[in-house]
Amino acid sequence: MAVKDFKLGAVLSVTTGYVVGENKIDDVKEVIQFMASAPELSPLLLVMLKQGCTDALLKQFPVLGCEKMKLAIADLASSREEVGADQAKIDRVCDDWLDRLTSGVYGFNIDKVLPIQSLDHDS
Repeated sequence: MAVKDFKLGAVLSVTTGYVVGENKIDDVKEVIQFMASAPELSPLLLVMLKQGCTDALLKQFPVLGCEKMKLAIADLASSREEVGADQAKIDRVCDDWLDRLTSGVYGFNIDKVLPIQSLDHDS
């Protein structure tokens, strides 16, 4: 099973339903492509693989699915709603939120970079 480091924003873009990584949807694609060992993914295949990758990420990093993380995601949703559709403001909200996550503001510790395992295709 291969392992590759990904920034927290990229990983959370897969698990939260919010694109919070600096490279937007490309982060989602890169994480899923790595985890699925797929050099190219059609949009349909990307969607089909996302839930399995999300489940695997939550298993690798249980903190991503804990109650405190759910509250943090709700905080992100509220903050994004407040700024409307202005992409620059959304980007600032996401960056600030990621900074709060990694500084322990939400009551748990998480690193800025996570070592992600590819999916086990033998099981």
